[in-house]
Amino acid sequence: MTSASFAASPAKEARLAGVPNPIVTYDTYQAAAKTAGFAPLYLTKDAGYSCNYISLISKDTADLGFQKLGQISTTVRVRTMPQKAAKGTNDISGVYSVTWKD
Repeated sequence: MTSASFAASPAKEARLAGVPNPIVTYDTYQAAAKTAGFAPLYLTKDAGYSCNYISLISKDTADLGFQKLGQISTTVRVRTMPQKAAKGTNDISGVYSVTWKD
């Protein structure tokens, strides 16, 4: 994996400086759930997945990333938004590109 940085023009940097990032990452599921005020959907180790990314988007949408145990190329993202926060917006909650099994 490589990294690259791109310099923005000073005018663009000034405009972006006042815009807070809506994505905040967390070290633990519990910390994210407490801040969000709801229990986001998640995959368990019993299902064969390990959580490798936890964030909240604008404090009302949980975004959790999971990796299939033993397979670095298999990842799943699960986003959860409480129904009350989804009113008037497109509800993005759910599981995409895989089948959710209880």
